[in-house]
Amino acid sequence: MKRGLLGVFILLKLDHVNAAPGIELVKVAGEIDAHTFEELEEFLEELMDKGHTRLVLDMTKTTYISSAGFGILVETAGQTEGETGGSLVLFGLTDAVQHVFDQMGFTPMFKITKTKDEALAMSATKPS
Repeated sequence: MKRGLLGVFILLKLDHVNAAPGIELVKVAGEIDAHTFEELEEFLEELMDKGHTRLVLDMTKTTYISSAGFGILVETAGQTEGETGGSLVLFGLTDAVQHVFDQMGFTPMFKITKTKDEALAMSATKPS
């Protein structure tokens, strides 16, 4: 937990479980912004350093994402998909977060599904 502007605590909660053979489900709750993006970056890097290259991000409890957060997602997608043949799939974007993705023009750059089952199926599919 970090203290942000005006002394308000900013919380980004991260957790992961093995959702299927070779696929890590990462739960992202809270805001991904200038105060918390490094925490997400370190968390995802640690998973990739352990050989996890198929990542599914549960964004159902993500309330905000800034350009710093997008930078981490773009970097992670490049590392998982480009270097290792893995994947990064996002699911459950709230309307507010989906709106930011759309406004910033990032929606076509990511694999995004509505449900966890769709995301796991997409992540399990090997790229052609």
